[in-house]
Amino acid sequence: MLLFLLLPFLLSLNGCTTYTDETQKIHDDFVSHNYTEALSELEQSSLKKSHTNRLLYHLEKSLILDRMNKLNDSRQSLLKAASIVDELYTVSISKTAATLIYNESAQDYSGEIFEKVAIHTILALSFLQENLLKAARIEAKQINHKLHAITQEYGTKNNSYTEDAFAIYLSGMIYDALGNIDDAIIDYRRALSLYQSAAYNKFFTGNVAKQIAKALFRLASIRKRQDILKELSNNNRIFRRKEY
Repeated sequence: MLLFLLLPFLLSLNGCTTYTDETQKIHDDFVSHNYTEALSELEQSSLKKSHTNRLLYHLEKSLILDRMNKLNDSRQSLLKAASIVDELYTVSISKTAATLIYNESAQDYSGEIFEKVAIHTILALSFLQENLLKAARIEAKQINHKLHAITQEYGTKNNSYTEDAFAIYLSGMIYDALGNIDDAIIDYRRALSLYQSAAYNKFFTGNVAKQIAKALFRLASIRKRQDILKELSNNNRIFRRKEY
C-alpha cells in the first residue's frame, strides 16, 4: 500500500533529467529489491548533500526504509519531510515578492500539492500497520488541515483538490476502530458524499462507496439514527437494503 501511494513522488519527477540521472541506480536497486544497496546509494548521492533537494531525499529514504520493514525509521523521514513542507510553505508566504526574482531552480523543492497531502496519508497508514491508532488519527486530521491551508492560498478556482475523500474515509475508520462512533459517523457520511460527487465519479471506479455505506449503516444502526438509515436505504446508487 505504501509503495503504491509513494510511486507518484517518483513518477512526477521523471521530467527532471538531473534528478532522474542522479537517482537512476537507486531506483534500479529499489525495483530489484536491493534495498540495502539502494539506501547506501542514496546516502552517498548529492541528493543528501543538496539543501534544495532535502524534501526529495527524505521522501526517497522513507520509501526505501519502509520496504526494509524499518517502519519507525521510515516514519521519522516522513515526519522530517512534513516539517520541511511546513517550513517552506511559511517561507513562500513571507517572501512572496522576493521569490519572484529568483531562478526557480535555485529554490528549495517544496513539493507538489498531492505530495504535501500524501505525506500524511502515508504516515497514517504506516501507524495503522502497527495499530498505533491515535497517532494515525493525528495524521489523518493533518491531511484536511493541509488541504484547507492550500485552498486558502490558491482558492477553489485555481485548485480543485480541496477535500480528500480517502483521507476522510481513513479518519472514519480510525475513529471506528477507537470506538468513537459519533465521530466515525460524521466522517463516513462526508466521505460517502464525496465519493458520490460529480468530481469523483469522473475519475473513480470501484466499491469504496458501498464499503463506506455498509460501515455507516452498521454504526447508524447502533446509534439508532433513523435519518441516516432511511437515507441509505433510499440510496439505490450504492446498495439494496437486503444486502445487509
